[in-house]
Amino acid sequence: MNKQNRLKNTSRNIGVGLICQCIVLILPFANRTILIYTLGAKFTGLSSLFTSILSVLNIAELGFNAAIIYNMYKPIADADVNEVKKLLVLYRRIYKIVGIVMLLGGIAILPFIKLLIKGDVPSNINLYILYLMYLLNSVLSYLLFAYKESVLLADQRQDVSSLIRTGITILQYVLQFILLIITKNYYVYMLIAILGTVCTNFMIYYIVNKMYPEYKKIGQQSAKISKKMKKQLSAMLLDRICTVSRNSIDSIIISSFLGLVSVTIYSNYYSIYNSLYTLVLVIGHSMTASIGNSLITESDEKNHQDLEKFSFIHVWIAGWLSICLACLYQPFMKIWMGENLLLSNFNMLLFCIYFYVINMSTIKNQYITASGTQQFYKKGYILQLISNIILNIVLGKYLGITGILLATIFTSLFIDFVYMTKILFKSYFKDFSFGKYIALNVKWMIEVLIIGLFVYWLCNLMHFDPIKQILVNIIICVIIPQILFIFVWYRTDYFKDMIMILKRVLGGR
Repeated sequence: MNKQNRLKNTSRNIGVGLICQCIVLILPFANRTILIYTLGAKFTGLSSLFTSILSVLNIAELGFNAAIIYNMYKPIADADVNEVKKLLVLYRRIYKIVGIVMLLGGIAILPFIKLLIKGDVPSNINLYILYLMYLLNSVLSYLLFAYKESVLLADQRQDVSSLIRTGITILQYVLQFILLIITKNYYVYMLIAILGTVCTNFMIYYIVNKMYPEYKKIGQQSAKISKKMKKQLSAMLLDRICTVSRNSIDSIIISSFLGLVSVTIYSNYYSIYNSLYTLVLVIGHSMTASIGNSLITESDEKNHQDLEKFSFIHVWIAGWLSICLACLYQPFMKIWMGENLLLSNFNMLLFCIYFYVINMSTIKNQYITASGTQQFYKKGYILQLISNIILNIVLGKYLGITGILLATIFTSLFIDFVYMTKILFKSYFKDFSFGKYIALNVKWMIEVLIIGLFVYWLCNLMHFDPIKQILVNIIICVIIPQILFIFVWYRTDYFKDMIMILKRVLGGR
């Protein structure tokens, strides 16, 4: 694949992905709003708790998804249909096992559900039936042709799956909204979610068979799990556990120590954070296959330059969004949820720092995935996992939500970013300076922090009612950070490279 095709595929994936994510971005807010105002905050807390529990069970996937897709890059590029078929057969068998393991693990947790909730639960719901509906929804996502989507992802056609998922998600949410308002029945709400999962998987299966008829019938001959893949899988499992411990255990700990209402407050802020984070991830994930191709075809010097260039672009995006969060979080929350479901300003600012810090690792992670070097990161994954769980429990018990946010920020910055980046340079970018790259990112972080504090101070100089406040803050956040970013960085080569890439993307070249 040449450079122009990589840019075209990446641009298309980013463009479609961002449009789809922007559409889907609005729906969870409407969903949570209707859920809270129709059934109450405790139901939203239950939803967040069950989602977190099932995210922990998703560890059973073991990272096979990324490993299979990585091993598909070469046979798809070489048009080796038989090898791709063998990998699909392997993937299908693995996902059947994953679905069964998740089902059994979920049932095993069933008797202990109430132990994870401090205080009372809604009286008009059967906790166990509701949990089993959440479990069924997760299990079906693995058992119903999920393996077929890997062909789209490996062939850089993530835009197709994004469009399918977005279309069905819109229909799902609209039905859920209507039926929830009419019936006020949470079981009906979850039944629509299950139907949405089934429809999504069947539609992707149908479209893949139409686009790639050569893979419609894949037979029974399976690829073998090579030694290299086994090493990748063991590392990916640890990476997956780390991600789960960072993103899902928070809600479980809050539920255990503080109760369902506190989970709702935390998850309201987290839902906004996660929506924007997913938006940024669209850019990173859309680049993975192109980065993988570049690592094979381009020189180490070129790939290192790309690493710094892409990191700068990501800093610009993540820095701007972090500043927007700091200035818009509280005014939006007052309008959306009211004064009673607000975090303190300090915890709100910690969420903004959390958002920026976690995004510092996004480009690094794409290079790890694309290079297939996950086996070198086992110690880092283990260190991050242990640190995150211990700090979350200890700080969460004594400092509540503040402690959980501090724990996540610490492990994300010093272990996930600094330590894991050091391993990337030792294992792949061996001839380049790790210290220079870290210093560059620290410099960018300080510059973003100073600009962010100035814009936050500017927004808080004026006091209006929540609606006027958010409109004024939006105007300030759209204009001022961009002007200051340009003023600080316009002389750098990174800025010039970013403008050049932007022109090429917009020009379709």
